[in-house]
Amino acid sequence: MRRSVVWAVIVLAVLALSSSVSAATVDIVNYSALKPGKWSIFQESGGTSKQGFITVAGASGQIVRKYYNNEGAGWTFDSSTVFKVTSTSFQIIGMNDGKDMWIFEPACTFPRLLTVNQSYHRSIIMRNKRTNATQFTVICICVTQKGITVHTAPGTFSNCIKIRKYEYSPGVMRMTTELYAPGREKLKSWVSKIKDTTNPEKETQSSFTKELIQFGDSDPPIP
Repeated sequence: MRRSVVWAVIVLAVLALSSSVSAATVDIVNYSALKPGKWSIFQESGGTSKQGFITVAGASGQIVRKYYNNEGAGWTFDSSTVFKVTSTSFQIIGMNDGKDMWIFEPACTFPRLLTVNQSYHRSIIMRNKRTNATQFTVICICVTQKGITVHTAPGTFSNCIKIRKYEYSPGVMRMTTELYAPGREKLKSWVSKIKDTTNPEKETQSSFTKELIQFGDSDPPIP
């Protein structure tokens, strides 16, 4: 009788442990650097090209992430993304592609708590505010690991997560793997991009790696 009780306790403990592991979650907002003033600068591996972002406050409680490029002649605006955070969700409202503003209809919404190794797939319509043209877009994200230690030039970050992303719009597909740090957003990213050409028998492909080289919470050196 005692042995059966012991085995029952062991089984329950194992079940509880496996359940807690399978149900591991991450609050993605805590890793997204969405507080105004935060900034980061990245450099492509083996090159001198730099990219950076600045987070600023937007209208109606929204948050805007502005992206810049530096090819050696100073910072130039590239694009921006508009976010909104609620107590339960993380929303992408729209984006400026450097020429036009596009609004997501409806907003691309993910739960703040993402379950590790669960894919979150969203199919949305983007509407051009200037021309009223629409474009179909697919975004898929998955947190594949948590509790990672990441080494970068500015220092070592603990309790990081690994995210895989898939993005598709007509003629363009992008696969990205990124390492995020708490309160900092990405530290390293590996990007593969495939784009259709005018010749249906061919396509262009590119890939690059970026790593964090500078960051801060105020007084950004960009633009």
